[in-house]
Amino acid sequence: EEVLASMENDGERVVQDVILGACDLPVLFMKQMAHHLVEIDRGFLKQTANVLLIRDPVEMLPSLARILDAPTLRDTGLATQFELVSELKNLGQNPPVIDARELLLDPPDVLRQLCDRFGIPFQESMLKWSAGPHAEDGVWAIQWYHNVHRSTGFKPYREKIDPVPQRLLSLLEECRPYYQAMQAMAITVWLNCLNRVQSVKSFVLSLVSRTLGYLMNSIMRARSNLNWFHKVISRVVFKPQEWV
Repeated sequence: EEVLASMENDGERVVQDVILGACDLPVLFMKQMAHHLVEIDRGFLKQTANVLLIRDPVEMLPSLARILDAPTLRDTGLATQFELVSELKNLGQNPPVIDARELLLDPPDVLRQLCDRFGIPFQESMLKWSAGPHAEDGVWAIQWYHNVHRSTGFKPYREKIDPVPQRLLSLLEECRPYYQAMQAMAITVWLNCLNRVQSVKSFVLSLVSRTLGYLMNSIMRARSNLNWFHKVISRVVFKPQEWV
């Protein structure tokens, strides 16, 4: 009730007055929740540049379970995000997908790639912010943003050790196909790609080295055989008396 009382409840009016309303900024970033797009015409998305942020349900569900007693697939937003990918492609867009893990592995790289996709300059200020609440947080911040309010930037990625609660294992299986499909589209940290390239490079160099070694051994054996043949010929041609 507190949330509903704090803002406009007419979705179409929010789209027209807020999302598509007047703005004097060259770039305006808005965070939307996929599962909030209920009974609303999504046609407005063709007028916005759209990004999808996903998170591995293995890591996301334990966190969600601390807030919601019985979360559902709809609460995760993954199915709706998957629908949005197709809808946006039908609108002629190729929406970038950001995996939270990749973002935390290398924030500057992922954000640079994202900015390049939209033709906007990357700024170092995107990597840090002041601690504490912000005016645009919303009245729900007290429930959701405890860690965010304590942070001043992206923390290094650490694999979550909290297991998925037994009661949510079936939900995990529902989430997996949607997450995996979108993960395949996600921006990848270039460092990971370079590591894979380096592995291939090492393999190729090792193969070339072994091949050259084999060739050198073959040449040495050929030279040895040639020397032996030369000695035999020399005895036949230059010392025929030894063969009588």
